[in-house]
This record gives sequence, structure tokens and C-alpha cells, in this order.
Amino acid sequence: MASYKTNLKHLDEHLNPGEEIICSVYGSYEKEILGSKTIGRGILVATNKRIIFYAKEWFGYELENFPYEKIGSIRKKKHLLGTTLEFTVANNLIKLKWIQNKKEVEAFYQHVEKEIQ
Repeated sequence: MASYKTNLKHLDEHLNPGEEIICSVYGSYEKEILGSKTIGRGILVATNKRIIFYAKEWFGYELENFPYEKIGSIRKKKHLLGTTLEFTVANNLIKLKWIQNKKEVEAFYQHVEKEIQ
């Protein structure tokens, strides 16, 4: 599992011309590997054009794009172990949990909420 800075550095090569990172958060997500659920670490990045999920892995990376016009809603939940951000895209729930930095979460939430309205 790569660190926040490593993920951010590697994501840079996947940005489109003229695309700028506005804010980002680092947290955990659930995924399935060979039929077993596991926890991974990655970043959600809000740019001036879309949300990008990126996770550097041992032998590659995981990358997913979410254009603002396809996002239905965004929600944040505060817990003992951090904050969870959830948003819906085409009836799918995307969730990043255990985010520690409150300022980053708030900036991300405010930016995305403004973009989808």
C-alpha cells in the first residue's frame, strides 16, 4: 500500500492537459481479490474536471474516473476512526473511509458539492 505522497506523484501522469488538482484525500477502501474482500489504501482527487480514484499497488495501479456530471450525490460521515466520503455514480456507491485530515475532507466535500449542483 503506497503512501499519500506516492499515490499523488504517480497520479500526475494520468491527468489530462489543462487538468488541475483542486483537493485530495487519502483513505481506505474495500476491494475484492480472488473472491476475498480486502482493504486497500488510495486517494480521491477532485480536479477541475472530475473525481479520480487512484491506488498504487505492488505490480501496477488502480484508477477510476468519475465525471462531475455523472455524480448524483456526495455524503460525509464522521466516525471515531476518521471520516468517510461516499458518492453515487450511476447507482453505484463509491466509498473512501478512515480519512484522518478534517480540513482536506471538508475542502473535498465542499468542492464536489459545488461541482455537482
